[in-house]
Amino acid sequence: MTKGKQHTQVKVHKEDFLKEVSNLLAPSNPKGRAFLNYLQRTGKQLNIKNLDPCELVSDATMRGLTYIDDNSKRIENTPAWLRKVCTYIMLDMVKGEKKNRLLKEKNKSLEQGTDPLGKVESDEQKEILNQAISFLSKEDQQILDLKFYQGLSYKEIQQFYLDSFGKSIRISALRQRESRALQRLRKQFLQKIGENTHL
Repeated sequence: MTKGKQHTQVKVHKEDFLKEVSNLLAPSNPKGRAFLNYLQRTGKQLNIKNLDPCELVSDATMRGLTYIDDNSKRIENTPAWLRKVCTYIMLDMVKGEKKNRLLKEKNKSLEQGTDPLGKVESDEQKEILNQAISFLSKEDQQILDLKFYQGLSYKEIQQFYLDSFGKSIRISALRQRESRALQRLRKQFLQKIGENTHL
């Protein structure tokens, strides 16, 4: 197929998709009202605050146009496709809200001094902590970086190891690694503080 013909075909697919979306969302279409009600209900069930179903459909429509551009394919069942993509978008929103909440909690705990590494108050202690970290193995440094500096969950760390190294590591094993790495870090930190006080 020539580039010009393929471009024309993609343009037709996009126009068809937009027509189907417009028809679905026409105020007189009961399926469209039912679809928007579904989005509203699902949003409530997922505890998504201030969900705008029209904005959600707009985002899904943009993704549909991108899909057609990237794949040069027609979307066969527009209502089903929109429903699926809108649901995925809502699940991503929930994940984003959860991550934001966890980051806020982490920041709050850092402000209150409940950081697992302990509250580091002075530049000298920060320097000692950096020295202690440098004495840890690369594996220990990596697990501490992923957990405390990047703020990843154990599930996300598990996925990181699978994607990066092809290793499938149980979450219980990740917890043990983290615990041992923290113990070694505390030991190094206290040892470094002891060395600095004797100087």
